[in-house]
Amino acid sequence: MQKAKADNKFFAAMRAKEGIDAQAKMAQRTVEKQNKLLEKAQEVERSLQAQISAQEQAVTQLKNAMLELQRQATTMSSEKSSLEHQLQHTQKHLAEAQQIMHVRVAESSSDRDAKRKLEEEAEVAARTVKKLREKQEALIAAPGKDMSAGEWQLREERDKLLVSLL
Repeated sequence: MQKAKADNKFFAAMRAKEGIDAQAKMAQRTVEKQNKLLEKAQEVERSLQAQISAQEQAVTQLKNAMLELQRQATTMSSEKSSLEHQLQHTQKHLAEAQQIMHVRVAESSSDRDAKRKLEEEAEVAARTVKKLREKQEALIAAPGKDMSAGEWQLREERDKLLVSLL
């Protein structure tokens, strides 16, 4: 009976040992699974860290681009103001030039009118001179008429006046 008790104790100890071994194996598998999950979690963490780093770089690039665009906008605004000032200045000069042009056109028109009047007067004077010369030639060509000294002086004076008109 003692042997049976000892065998029972042995088998109970063996079962207990097998149970503990089974629990140890189960714990070992659980630890391995947890290690694999931990490795996967670390890989995911590294991946997420890389994504965060990439996103931070993208944000930095966007900030730099935004600052550059703001700088360009400021520059463009300054250039716009400068160009508007130049436009106003140019428009002012254009208005002045147009005013001068209108004055000169008016002067040209009045000069043209004065020239036309002078040409008309010159034509009238030329016709008058032509008529006087014709009369003079007719008088000179007329035979038998003697001119007195007074008439001769009047004729010479008339000729001088005609020459001065031309």
